Formats: sequence, structure tokens, C-alpha cells
Amino acid sequence: MSGDTYIWQSERVEKPINPTNFRDKFKSAVSSVEGVRVLTPHSTRHTYVSQLQAQGVAIETIQALVGHAEIDMTEHYLHVQKKVKENAVEKLDSLFKVS
Repeated sequence: MSGDTYIWQSERVEKPINPTNFRDKFKSAVSSVEGVRVLTPHSTRHTYVSQLQAQGVAIETIQALVGHAEIDMTEHYLHVQKKVKENAVEKLDSLFKVS
């Protein structure tokens, strides 16, 4: 596919980077930042899913974006953030407030 642009470009023109090469470069970049725990490229999927959910994106939309056939797999990647839980409780609490 001539003319394609890849986020992680190979040194070869118009080619995606080799997965092993990408993993090595990713690990090197992450380990060069002090205070960052060891991450893998795969762990970014968990962050991606969780951040979309925190922004209010529907789980079905997230499922479509990450390409999961089953919603259970998308839910496996989801780590509901504390602030999201707090906001949910506040919404419910507001339904029962007496004015």
C-alpha cells in the first residue's frame, strides 16, 4: 500500500516497524524515564481502554475501536479509575438529595 503513513515507521520507507524492533525501542524509551515502572507495548491497550471509558465513551464504542469480537475481552482491559467511580456515586447520590 504505497503512501501509507504509520505511527511507528520503519527505517524502510512506507513500512510499519517490525514488532520485535518496536518492543525494544519502546522498552528503551520507557526505561529512560525515571520513576516509570516497566511497561510493555501491550499495556498501552489497558490505558487506552481505561482512558476512553473515563471520558464517557460507551463500552460498545471502545470495543469497536480496539477490535474485540466480544465485549468480555474489552472489559478485561478496563480498569475503572477512582474518579470515575466517585462521579458515578455522586450522580446516584444527587437523585436522592432532599431539597
